[in-house]
Amino acid sequence: MILIPALLSLAPAVITRGCVLPGEPLKYWAVSDTFVDSKEPSTNFGRDMLLSGGPGKVVLLRFADLNRAVGAGQSLENVEIILSQELGKPAKLKAAFKVTLPWYEGSDRRGDINKLMGTKPDANFVALGTTWNDRWTGDKPESWNTPASFGNSLPIGGATSKIADDKLTISGLTSTFQQFLEDPSANYGIALQFAEVCDFSSSDSSDGAPELRFERKPIATKKDQAVIWIERTGDLKFRAHLNAGKGAPTAVKWNGKRIDGVQESTLGREVVLDFAIPSGSSKFAPLGVLSVSILEGDADNSNNSMDFYPAGKDVPFPIDVNSVNVSRLWNETILPQSRFSFALDGSRTRINLVRGDVAEKDSNEIIRASLGIPKLEGMGLFGGDTRDESQYARQLPMMYGPWSDQLFEQIAMPATDLLSMTAVGVLGSGETKLPKLVTLKMVTPYEQALGPAEVLATGPAGKSNLKLTADGYLVLSLSELATTVGDVPIKFLITTDADSKTVEVPIWQIYDASRRAGKSLGVISVGVPMSGIHLTEGTNLAAGKFPSDSQTSSAAELAKLTDGDSGTAMNIAKEAKWIEIDLGRDRLFGAVDVVTDTPEAFDSILAVVRETGANDSDARLFARMLQPAWHAKHWCLKEGSSSVLRLFGIPAKARYIRLLPKANNSAKISEIRVVPGKLD
Repeated sequence: MILIPALLSLAPAVITRGCVLPGEPLKYWAVSDTFVDSKEPSTNFGRDMLLSGGPGKVVLLRFADLNRAVGAGQSLENVEIILSQELGKPAKLKAAFKVTLPWYEGSDRRGDINKLMGTKPDANFVALGTTWNDRWTGDKPESWNTPASFGNSLPIGGATSKIADDKLTISGLTSTFQQFLEDPSANYGIALQFAEVCDFSSSDSSDGAPELRFERKPIATKKDQAVIWIERTGDLKFRAHLNAGKGAPTAVKWNGKRIDGVQESTLGREVVLDFAIPSGSSKFAPLGVLSVSILEGDADNSNNSMDFYPAGKDVPFPIDVNSVNVSRLWNETILPQSRFSFALDGSRTRINLVRGDVAEKDSNEIIRASLGIPKLEGMGLFGGDTRDESQYARQLPMMYGPWSDQLFEQIAMPATDLLSMTAVGVLGSGETKLPKLVTLKMVTPYEQALGPAEVLATGPAGKSNLKLTADGYLVLSLSELATTVGDVPIKFLITTDADSKTVEVPIWQIYDASRRAGKSLGVISVGVPMSGIHLTEGTNLAAGKFPSDSQTSSAAELAKLTDGDSGTAMNIAKEAKWIEIDLGRDRLFGAVDVVTDTPEAFDSILAVVRETGANDSDARLFARMLQPAWHAKHWCLKEGSSSVLRLFGIPAKARYIRLLPKANNSAKISEIRVVPGKLD
């Protein structure tokens, strides 16, 4: 079970999207923000990099998952919101409101690279975003009562603002956020109005995202009351089970609007509430939400309210008083905050934990198995790739592993510790079938297309002989190789005129590519550790040569790098800028080997070269290796306990080879070898 720790003084006084919560297994992600514009009343601006305020505009901002951030047994004091202003005159708050009805951030951000390139959204992920007219759009839109009132939002009378160094601090929010803390089901965030045109960084910005600052104090211990679980009792009928005193004040709401006719009774030690949602709701909106709240605080407010999604997935679960914290974490954080180009507002799936006989004890495993999410190697809760690649064009090859790629590295792809592309793809499409076809682009470590070549592909279901084109592409038919997503890789034996190598592509990466591409053909970029020329293995052009370095190390220390003895090693200082080897004359080579027993101590290694008579400014890039520890694990050779980090580069004829290692103080290099090549 996931329990909410009493963080007390250890809890952060500032939370922002993606921040670490001490003692918690997952970071804090549950921030939604956008703006609506009366001049574009049907346009959603969700996930835009900016929040635009001014006449005829309203900024919407919600910090959910507050109980996990604040901690049990705590109340809030001195709550402030800090916005980073990017454009406009110094901002001043005109008015602030407590929003009383649910809304959804949406995903139609301006400047979306995939929209600009004409890529259509995945049909399985129809956007549900707020606009000036509607709280959410889609097949069953829900309007605000009137746009100007934003669902009968309530003025926050004491809200004030001040600005300094482009940071707008909004104060007077304590009572509002204390209400959100005590009744999470009523937390629909706040609305902000500004008199002058102004733009602030949003939670999707790489810098200056909205911050929530607060202090806290312990509250007196009281008997803990809780909403334990909610069950279906008919087509539109439900029953809530409470651990509470009979007659305790409660509220039952459907999409933020109170339901009348609630019947209270007792069932054993539980108080139960029976009720029905309005007729005409049998075709539930995907995110239509039913909420039950106990309207009086106690020592643990986190379990005083519970949301239930009639269109959601009911998950049998060993229910207790803390189950609501598990479902809230999934519904407010894990599912909606796992975001990708084909699901910009995250997974549309929601869960309801219902009482059931379950042997498994780990809450995440129970939910994963119930939802049919594969368990993979990689990042996130259940592995796979969690990078939000929505600012990378879906037509371009997706790269896995830290292979050098100048364009790819310039695109921000923040990773979460939540669900992967595969997981969200499975939840959206409801299947784990692989596409019939996928395109592979095979490249060398120096970013050049590999080809032409013969390729033998071997998968769990069979083999296939293929040809790699001169520009490095091949179209892979999967029917002979694999059928369902999983960790099992497809192996590719690539044979060129110069060399032969085997690389592996996990099948889930192929599934990712198909989800990203939608109806188009998915493309994966596969790094292949090969040179473009024949290498003369066993020959070392650096043997016995005299290195130099930026630290003016002693000749005895430097000689360890080229003495042919991998048992001797030179310590590489964190401040070291370069190590250079003079080959004596211009020589043709295709690879440089760095032998080390500390690959994890290097962040990267670059190699530049220059010819006889050339100046330092004339040096050109030969090779780059990003995250050497990854390369050491996946394909580099071993010599005893040492890894041979081979830097394949653009075949060069040069005299001087300069390595630029980025390392920490524990780094060591025992040998540097230069592998000669020959042209046909």
